[in-house]
Amino acid sequence: MNYAEISAMFKEVLRLKGSPVAVKLIKQGESIPANVPESDIHMRYCNAICEARNGKSLVLPAKKDSCGAGASALGQMETPPKIKSGELHYNIGGFASPEAAKRMIDQRPELIAGEAAATVVTPLEATPVDPDVVLVIGPPESIDWILVASVFTTGGRISLNTASFNAICVDSTIIPYKTGKVNLSLGCWGCRKNNPDFAETEMIIGIPFKELDGIANALKQMSQKMIPDSRKKVDYRQIAK
Repeated sequence: MNYAEISAMFKEVLRLKGSPVAVKLIKQGESIPANVPESDIHMRYCNAICEARNGKSLVLPAKKDSCGAGASALGQMETPPKIKSGELHYNIGGFASPEAAKRMIDQRPELIAGEAAATVVTPLEATPVDPDVVLVIGPPESIDWILVASVFTTGGRISLNTASFNAICVDSTIIPYKTGKVNLSLGCWGCRKNNPDFAETEMIIGIPFKELDGIANALKQMSQKMIPDSRKKVDYRQIAK
């Protein structure tokens, strides 16, 4: 399947209200696709993801990423002092102490500061390049099928790595990018506060590029029986009579 076919199939099978989002992390010295416009405003990386979910393609350069936590995790800048010390996340009420907040930041996976120059963010069906990660926002039922599909051929169990913050930038982008495995997040204070389109009933998952075809093919097979069977609700109380 090509990207347009995968996107259409994801939307249909997973009943998504928007597109899967393709993300390309542009390292220093790498070229940026000429046919994707640069954002004309400052925004957060999670804003860009939600824009792309709704059909917009854009390049978010480091100079226009307005979230210090996200931009530093993506390797576009040094971690700002108030974030690195834990002061910011303590002050917003997320932790009992700056030390606890600092421990969260210290343990997060991230790219080296200055390693990245920009992110190219597009609906999957419109990506001009092979993405590094594909992000999907949807309800738990939809996200669960992606997890099932990720072990469709290998079996085994799935280990997930998440925190109470950095849901889209770290949990759903950097971790899949660095580990080559799917990872999800329930969402975080920042991405929910700053993106009205990110519903309270939704969560997010990141799919590394090398896993995309396998997951797409698994979902296609699962959509023939397993997924529709699951959606036929059974009332156990009637069965028990």
